[in-house]
Formats: sequence, C-alpha cells, structure tokens
Amino acid sequence: MDTDINNVFEGLLGCPQLKGFVKVVGIWELLLTDQTVKIKVTYDYRTKYYSYSVSHYFQGPAEDKPGIPRKIIDETPTGILKRAVRIILSIYDKEYVGGKWVVNKDF
Repeated sequence: MDTDINNVFEGLLGCPQLKGFVKVVGIWELLLTDQTVKIKVTYDYRTKYYSYSVSHYFQGPAEDKPGIPRKIIDETPTGILKRAVRIILSIYDKEYVGGKWVVNKDF
C-alpha cells in the first residue's frame, strides 16, 4: 500500500520519538434502525495491518458500561470492514428495552 509513502517512512519507524504512522483509509456509516454508527478503517505502516474504530458503542440495559470490542486487525480493508460490521451487529439488539448508544469520545 502506498509504496511512495512507505519509502518516506522507511527507517523512521524505528525512531524512538515516533509512535507510529497510520492512514485513514475511509469512513463508512452503518445505518441502523435507531442509530448511525460510523466505522473508521485505518492502515498502520508499522504493523502493516488494518484496524477499525467506531463512533458509538452499544450498552445493553443490564450492563454497567458499553461493550467495547477488543482490538481487531486484518490484512485487507475489506476484511476489517466486514469484521467491524459483524461485531457491531452481534453486540446490538434493537429489542433491548433500555439499551443505549454511547459516543466514542476517541473517534
């Protein structure tokens, strides 16, 4: 991915001042019945993997905090986006009475 960018940062990723370098690949909106959840896919030049973050987390009525998925990585942007959607849909249940969406302040 981005061979020219890789050349710019080659040798710099080992620099102690540099924590890393990521590229935002894209932001998609998952339109649910009562909430739009944005999914941001990023590429990490250090690990060479894609990961994602979401704009909102779902908190079920019996939970004291929202369900925050563990860090997931994939080798392709399509793969990580599919995984993100599956995870969101597995956590969210529109039948939960009293459940709510919580904004991810780090998005």
